[in-house]
Amino acid sequence: MNKTLAVTITAAVVLIFGVFFLYPVGMTLAVAFKDTDGSFTLAYILGVFRNPVYLEGLWNSLMMGIFSTLASIAIAFPLALASHRWIFPGKKLLGVLILAPLVLPPFVGAVGIKQILGVSGSLNALLIDLGMMNPAQPADWLGEGRFWGVVIMNALHLYPILYMNIAAALSHLDPAMAPPSSSSGHSQNWACHSSSTTPASPPSRSTTASRTSTPTPCPTPS
Repeated sequence: MNKTLAVTITAAVVLIFGVFFLYPVGMTLAVAFKDTDGSFTLAYILGVFRNPVYLEGLWNSLMMGIFSTLASIAIAFPLALASHRWIFPGKKLLGVLILAPLVLPPFVGAVGIKQILGVSGSLNALLIDLGMMNPAQPADWLGEGRFWGVVIMNALHLYPILYMNIAAALSHLDPAMAPPSSSSGHSQNWACHSSSTTPASPPSRSTTASRTSTPTPCPTPS
């Protein structure tokens, strides 16, 4: 690709991005700082923090983002570590299935969570079959824990983004950083992974976490 074509494509992308994203967002934000007579004001912004309904919404959004990210890490990191460390039957198929939530609409995840955690969902059916729940009084997991239901749905829908970042970080680890114990014939185990391999996921999109560390992997002894 020559320089002229590259500059043209870049300019076209910047123009489209600016017209269809930055301009509408800028106009929307500008209205928030204008009074009815067009003068500058902070009344609308301060009003958000004076309204208990808005404050509750902001707090719920913050907590939902934090716990959704933590839940995504709990799902993505073990999968990325297993995919990086071990070779097993169906590994390629598992890699494809792990990324499936990226191409599924969000409402599909909502329907799935309802089928699992609903009053007539599979979790209640399993607990009833095991004799751990009264069939006449099944638990309403989503009704009693709506916050956690949304967190689970977010985590199951967004963990592939964090998975790809962690997998990319693990793939760039330097085998020369292995501890001496691994080169002396000691077997690999989870203790080795947990003590010498620190998760490193680079800064990513808004739904993922950023963790900075110095990883020291445990390669398979030769």
